[in-house]
Amino acid sequence: MKILPPLRGYSTKQWLLVMSGLFIGVLAWQFHYILEYAVIINNNLSPPYIIFHYIGVIVGLILGIKIVYKLNHFVVFSISISFLLFFFTCLLIFNQPWFVPYGFLGAGINVGILLGLLFFQISFFFKDRKFGARKFSLAMTIVMIILIIEGFLNIILNPWLGVIFLLVNQLLSLISLLIGKVAHDPPAQKPFKVSQYLRDKDNLPSIAFMFFWGLFFTNTHYASYLILERNGFQLSYNTFCIILFITMVVLSFPNGIISDIIGRRITVLIGIIIQSLAFMIVSFLDQNELILIYIFPMILGIGFSMSIQNSIVVLIELPEPQHIRDHTALLYIFAVTGMIFGLILTELLKPIFLIEPSYLTMGLLFIFVCAIFVISQMKETLPSKAMLELKRPMEKISEEDLLLYKEQKICLVCKGKISGFTLTFICPECDAQYCEKCAKYISEAENLCWVCDNPIDTSKAVKHSVKMEDDDKKEIEIHK
Repeated sequence: MKILPPLRGYSTKQWLLVMSGLFIGVLAWQFHYILEYAVIINNNLSPPYIIFHYIGVIVGLILGIKIVYKLNHFVVFSISISFLLFFFTCLLIFNQPWFVPYGFLGAGINVGILLGLLFFQISFFFKDRKFGARKFSLAMTIVMIILIIEGFLNIILNPWLGVIFLLVNQLLSLISLLIGKVAHDPPAQKPFKVSQYLRDKDNLPSIAFMFFWGLFFTNTHYASYLILERNGFQLSYNTFCIILFITMVVLSFPNGIISDIIGRRITVLIGIIIQSLAFMIVSFLDQNELILIYIFPMILGIGFSMSIQNSIVVLIELPEPQHIRDHTALLYIFAVTGMIFGLILTELLKPIFLIEPSYLTMGLLFIFVCAIFVISQMKETLPSKAMLELKRPMEKISEEDLLLYKEQKICLVCKGKISGFTLTFICPECDAQYCEKCAKYISEAENLCWVCDNPIDTSKAVKHSVKMEDDDKKEIEIHK
C-alpha cells in the first residue's frame, strides 16, 4: 500500500486553487474554535450567543443552494470573504455586547455561503477515494498549523493582532483564488430536488450521521469551555486550543492512513470513544491545571482528529459528482442543526453540571450510545478491498460471454448474482449488466462499459486506458 497519496498531476494553478480553499477553511474553522469564544470572553457573555452564528450558517447555506449558485462563484467568494473580514474585525475590536448577535449572524451567513461552494470548487482534488482521508488529512494539517499560529497570537488579549492575521489570510486566499480560477473545471451539476432527497428513507442514515457529527462537535467544544470556566481557567482557553491543535497536527496524517485502511465509520466511532474517555478522565480525577490545560486537550485532540476530520471526509464523499454542490450544502445544514441542538442541550444541563461534573459525562455517554447505532447504519464511503482490486480484462468480452452473463443474471465485473432485490445497471448500448456497486465504481474510475466502451454515466468525462506491449511495458492513459 502506498503511504503517501499521489499528489502529482496537478498544475501550479490547481494547487493555488486548493490553497485558496485551505485559507477559506482557516477562516471558517478559526471562527468555531477561537474567535467565537474570544468574543464571548471579551464581552463577558455566555456561550449560547453562539447560536446566532449557527443560524447564520444555515441561512448562508440555503442562499448558496437557492440563489448564489447562479452567480459567478469567484465574485461570490471575493464578496463573502470581504464581508467575513468586516464582521470578524468588528467582533474583535468593537467590544459592545449588543453588537455580538448581529456580528455572529452576519459572519455566519458568509461562512455558510463559502462552505456551500468550497468543496464544489476543489472537488477535483478528492476524486480518488482510496486516498481521500490522507489527502484531506494533509489539508487539515496545514489548516491546524495556521490555527496554532493564530493561537500563539492570543487574540483574546491582542485583538488587533487577530485582525492583522485575518487580513493576511484573506489576501492570500483571494490571490490564490484569482490566479487559480482558470484551472477550475468542476463536474457539471444537475438539478437537486431537496424534497425528493428527504422523502427517500435510504438517506436517513446520512442525515442522522451529519446531525450527530454537529452535535458532538458543539457538545464537546462547549463542554470543554464549561469545564475550564467552572474551575476558573477560562482565560487559559487559548492555551487549551493550542494544545488541542498541536495534537491534531501530529495525528492528522496517521489518522488519514488508518481511515483509508479500516474505513470512515470505524475511525469516526473510535474517535468518539476517545472523546468520551477524555471527559471521563476529567470527571473522575482532580481537576487541576495540568489535567485541564494539557492532558485533557491532548486526549480530546486524539478523538477530535479521528471523528471530526473523518466526518468531513464522509461529507465530501457521500454526494454524487453531479450533485456535490447542493448535496454537500444540504448535509452541512443537518450538521449545523446538530450543533444548535448540542448547544441548547449543554446549556440545559449546565446547572446540573456545575453541581456535579460527572452528570455531563453521563449525558455525553448516552449520546455516544445513540451515535453508535447511527454510525452502524451509515454507508461506508471508502471503496471495499474487492472493488479496489478489480481489474478490467485485457481482452474484450465476447458476445458469447455477454449472452451467458445476461442469461444467468451475473454482474459483468464481480460475477455476483444480481437477481432479487439487487439493483441492476444495464448498459443502454450493449445491454451488459452490472450490479449497483460495480456500476458506481466503474463510473468513478474509468466510466466506460467493459463491453462497448460507451460511458456508464453520460454526465461525467471518461478515462480510457490503452495497454501497450513495449520495452518498458507502460500504461498510457488517454483522457477524453
